[in-house]
Amino acid sequence: MIPQDFIQQLLARVDIVDVVGRHVKLKRAGANFLGLCPFHGEKSPSFTVSPAKQFYHCFGCGAHGSAIGFLMEHAGQGYVDAIRDLAREAGMTVPESRDIDPVAAAAAASESQSLLAILETAARHYRQRLRDTPRAIDYLKGRGLAGETAARFGIGYAPAQWRGLEAAVPDYSAPVLATAGLVIESPSDDTGAGFSGKSRDIDSGPVKPDSVAEAAVAQTQSPLMPDAAAPGSGAPDPERPDPEAAASITRGRTRRYDRFRDRIMFPIRNPRGQVIGFGGRVLDGGEPKYMNSPETPVFSKGREIYGVFEGRDAIRREDTVVVVEGYMDVVMLAQHGVGNAVATLGTATTPDHIRKLIRLASRLVFAFDGDAAGRKAASRALAVCLPHTADTRRIDFLFLPPEHDPDSFVREQGVEGWRELLGKTAPLSEVLLRELSQQIDLGTPEGRAMLLAKARPMIAELAAPALRLQIVHRLAALAQLAVAEVERFFQPERGARGFEREADRNAPRADGARTFRGGDSTAYEGAARKPRGERAGPSKAGYRTDPPRLRVPAAAPDLEARSRLLLALHPALAGTLDAGEAWVPAVLANWIRKIAALPPGSTFASVCEALRGSDPEEVLRLERAGGADSAGVAELNGAEAALELGGALGQLKSRWARQQIEQLVASGVNTEEQRQRYGALLKMTRVVVK
Repeated sequence: MIPQDFIQQLLARVDIVDVVGRHVKLKRAGANFLGLCPFHGEKSPSFTVSPAKQFYHCFGCGAHGSAIGFLMEHAGQGYVDAIRDLAREAGMTVPESRDIDPVAAAAAASESQSLLAILETAARHYRQRLRDTPRAIDYLKGRGLAGETAARFGIGYAPAQWRGLEAAVPDYSAPVLATAGLVIESPSDDTGAGFSGKSRDIDSGPVKPDSVAEAAVAQTQSPLMPDAAAPGSGAPDPERPDPEAAASITRGRTRRYDRFRDRIMFPIRNPRGQVIGFGGRVLDGGEPKYMNSPETPVFSKGREIYGVFEGRDAIRREDTVVVVEGYMDVVMLAQHGVGNAVATLGTATTPDHIRKLIRLASRLVFAFDGDAAGRKAASRALAVCLPHTADTRRIDFLFLPPEHDPDSFVREQGVEGWRELLGKTAPLSEVLLRELSQQIDLGTPEGRAMLLAKARPMIAELAAPALRLQIVHRLAALAQLAVAEVERFFQPERGARGFEREADRNAPRADGARTFRGGDSTAYEGAARKPRGERAGPSKAGYRTDPPRLRVPAAAPDLEARSRLLLALHPALAGTLDAGEAWVPAVLANWIRKIAALPPGSTFASVCEALRGSDPEEVLRLERAGGADSAGVAELNGAEAALELGGALGQLKSRWARQQIEQLVASGVNTEEQRQRYGALLKMTRVVVK
């Protein structure tokens, strides 16, 4: 059994718009996305996906559910298989119940929310400091960046201060700052570390001045600390503590300091738009040129991709995702109208990157510089892509002129020049054959034998059967052999022993790559769909094409049901209520307690999944109500939802008080105690719960 805490964390990490968008063409319609329902035939779209609720609903056939439910219904997967598939996409490992400590799981969920909150606070601080720093603004203007683009990507500036974040957070000594990778803590024996102008996270290692005074002087002379006062003014610089202040800090309360200093800051967002880390670029010629957040519970450099959230609509519209190398490449391409570019975070392409990228669009384009380094990077990306190829998916490679990167190219040639270049991409098959035939003399038997030996491990990794057949035909022609002979050579048990050993020694291996061969195509493409069962669907005469109909209540609204819906759509409200008050109905009180016990940041979809096991019928009614939501409850913000819930609970309280008054009057109001109770109940009929 999979623990509920893990399912909650999983649903918080995935985005249902991306999950559904791989199978249904979605278009934004206000706060939601709209498309043709995949569960019944229709000509006018009535299928909606809500990013806020993390929920889908069809007004035509009534289909609804979370990301897990969608994979179960559309791909015909079982509950566990759907969770495992989503977990693999999110880079998570599915545990068994016996492996999970409920207390530890709840603490982990709370820690994740705290990390996301402090990272968002830091992002706001960096944006504000950019507005206050002409030097950083001039740098970005010099790179051609417009203010609107900087605002869209949330670009900021980390000031040249050792403890600049201290002004942005309530407690600079809080452990969450170090866990989030925003500050660096020096060991107790690292005298003066953090005040020398160099930080421990740089490859050069810790710098240990001989004395506190040297540490203060090093700080004063650091190129990361430009003068704030005018030359010769004699005014003290608030960003430069004197030697006595430096000594006091070194001996005193803390040895932590900001990780990012004097850098342009690029917030890295997950697909749901939450800040999970940062990339920082130096303004001058310092080193390292780029610095990323370290590994944290919410951020892993080898799995995350920059620009996915900002480029999601353009990627879906173009059905193409372009992978570039730098943050500024993504930002400048977007400024010039190329919104479907993303970037890895300064690392070589990994299998986790590929698994995420191929779920975004059916065409993947790697854009590399045309120099030797770019071709070497393309070779590495090619090897990682092979186990993730599919015959319905296209992977291309784009090589820019040697004097350009995407940033400089689009500034010089414009969007039209970029689109023209994008039409000259080389498909994966051509890059593979070119890689195999490099530095080989195909005019000799030895050269042709070497071609097949090099090709054998790569062909073994290739997951697309039809593409494999095409490449084998090309290799057979180059090797001057029959296709059947080449096929026999590629079969492990029939390969020539010498070549087999050589191929095994030289085969590029990617950890875990084999595990996922065919997983993407079988799970998402052409898999049989599960029958709808009792749910409304195709009739004997054909599929329903009637327009969506909204149900208008014929009677007074069910206040308890409305309260439960409001609490499920806005789970944070449950923590503000006292479920033990006498007037709260028992069923609603139990509902409040269950939702209040869920991790912070839970969504409508995660509430439904958490409560499905204990109250499946109520969850089914809730999903139908939440999917239809004809009253627009999901569109309310937190304050509006609180007022709406207060009104519903106020009516429930008033109704309960009137019932109590009727019983009291029927039995007679004779004593002073009964009269006081009557007065208190009468007041309750006029009070609205806040």
